Amino acid sequence: MGMGQEDTAETSRSDKRAVAPPRRVHSTRGLPTSRAVVGGLLVSIAALGTYVAATREEPDLRRPYAVAVEPIAAGEVIDAGAIDVRLLQLDADVAQRAVPDVALLPGTVALAPFAPGDLITRTLVVPAESDVAASVMAEVRFPVKPERTPRDLSAGEHVTVFATSSLSSKATTHVAAIDAIVVHYDTSRDSLGTTRGAVLTLALPPSVNLTSFVHDTQVSELEVIRSNGIDLDELRIRTAEPQAAVDDGVGTDTDTDTDTDVPLAAVAGTPS
Repeated sequence: MGMGQEDTAETSRSDKRAVAPPRRVHSTRGLPTSRAVVGGLLVSIAALGTYVAATREEPDLRRPYAVAVEPIAAGEVIDAGAIDVRLLQLDADVAQRAVPDVALLPGTVALAPFAPGDLITRTLVVPAESDVAASVMAEVRFPVKPERTPRDLSAGEHVTVFATSSLSSKATTHVAAIDAIVVHYDTSRDSLGTTRGAVLTLALPPSVNLTSFVHDTQVSELEVIRSNGIDLDELRIRTAEPQAAVDDGVGTDTDTDTDTDVPLAAVAGTPS
């Protein structure tokens, strides 16, 4: 074979190698295992639960209650324009004192001031024809000792205040205010949560002598008694001085084994 024929044969073999298709290796894809199927199903269920929880509407626990939309002063007759209804979710004990129907309020008298947004409570409003509404309640704010004040006083509760003075040689106790209404009771606490001080705001009935009461808050030891639900006449009897304290119509306790004298003038607001 000549040189030219050898070159032609070699070129032909090279061309065949150049155009030969590449070999492909095919792998057989197996079916997913049962563990993979269960895992995927659990992921899908979890995703569906998350979606349902996110899109589900929570039940609306709010209820309509009357609130002030304008300032209302103590002793003021409540006008329909000063109140409105708001949807609120209240604790059960608060809801019991709230007013769900604003139609009940116009014409009643506020026993304590209300600022816009304040919840109107049954205990702080009275009918206009009541004896309490016939007189304007005086509001007074003064410090009290937490250990001498009922726990958790709430607005609208009734209290009686006793004053004990030791300016003379013997201590004397008298009633400083009877059947007063709590407007606010504010306490201050330290870093450990212990109550260190308190300020009490009361609406005083007209029977209370304001000068004497303010004097008592300055110089006397005050004891606040919760008196909810006690009839006023019964309260006066229970706060009156014992008969043993009578000495010639006026004066002090003749029993020498007691450290406390109770003046005869033990009705609300009457100075001793």
